[in-house]
Amino acid sequence: MASTDLDKLLNLRLENSGLNHRVLQNIESYHPDKIILNAEASHQKLHNFASNDYLALSEHRQDTSLYSQPSSRLLCGNLQLHNDVEKNIAQWLGYQDSLTFATGYMTNLGVLSCLAQKGDLILMDKKCHASLIDGARLSKAQFKRYHHLDLNHLEKLLETSVNHNTTWVVTESLFSMDGDLPDVNRLIQLKKKYHFKLIVDEAHGIGVYGKQGTGWFSEFAEPSKYIDVFIFNFSKAFALQGGVVAGSHALKKFLINRCRTFIYTTATPIYQLHYIQQRLELIKNATRERKHLKFLCEEIQNSLGIKRPWSPIIPFIVGSGEKTLKLAAKLLKNGFYCPAILAPTVRESEARLRISLNSKHQLDTLNSLTQELEQV
Repeated sequence: MASTDLDKLLNLRLENSGLNHRVLQNIESYHPDKIILNAEASHQKLHNFASNDYLALSEHRQDTSLYSQPSSRLLCGNLQLHNDVEKNIAQWLGYQDSLTFATGYMTNLGVLSCLAQKGDLILMDKKCHASLIDGARLSKAQFKRYHHLDLNHLEKLLETSVNHNTTWVVTESLFSMDGDLPDVNRLIQLKKKYHFKLIVDEAHGIGVYGKQGTGWFSEFAEPSKYIDVFIFNFSKAFALQGGVVAGSHALKKFLINRCRTFIYTTATPIYQLHYIQQRLELIKNATRERKHLKFLCEEIQNSLGIKRPWSPIIPFIVGSGEKTLKLAAKLLKNGFYCPAILAPTVRESEARLRISLNSKHQLDTLNSLTQELEQV
């Protein structure tokens, strides 16, 4: 796995910090007044004085099997369902384990800010999501950004940036506003040459690419061999909410002990975990949907003269914000909902329509939209 050296680093940093005492207490079930432990199948029933469930409303519902824990997993306990979901996701991606978070934003914010430390260097793609940028800024590491998808610029930064404890390279797979993708083979070559730690956010690539929807990088190589920290969220192809980090056992232990957005956040609701399990199986078996989506993407990209790997995110760049808003309004009037993307999300000169395709779209609808755009 990619994270052998990283495991040693994280274990050493955890030991030196003195903050290595946090463990997740496995429980069988939660109730406002009692908790049933599942430690070695002892099924010990304990009076619960650990939650924030002040009015006991977690049980005030028809189906109490879908309750939520009104506190963090470190306080209210770790259900077997948490373990099952995280193990299943890890196995699907080829990693040892994973850890779920409340939202995708909190995942990126927490992971970057706790992994990269003083004396480290973060090199990040210029167009990475705000949550990754904010996480890097909150860390005590030096932070530089390389030109978007310009791996030659990345290599120059790697060559000239010396005397750092650990170098972290951060990229997305499918970029959310431009719909473009990194050169995975070149990135792997750079990793072999410069021995940096690679963090990849597959937020928009998961479910879309790969034989079982395991993301863009899996189209070229086994992710766990090269990606040290594999991140994605459940708010895209899973159509849910939350985020997850996959990696080694050491990475999970480090995050449990050091990641503030995990430690100080309420546990993922039980109903959400059930849905994640269900959607995971659907995504694994969505071969027909992925094939149809790829067909649609290639059709519209050919129609608009876009020459690059297929992508479900099509940026139709207009230029000025005023013209983009007028075009969005015209399309809305004609039956197409394509919101305008304006500054500061993108540059003022690159205001655009963000066309996002899914497997339920049909070719005739796509052709009608293309005809509207060709008139511009």
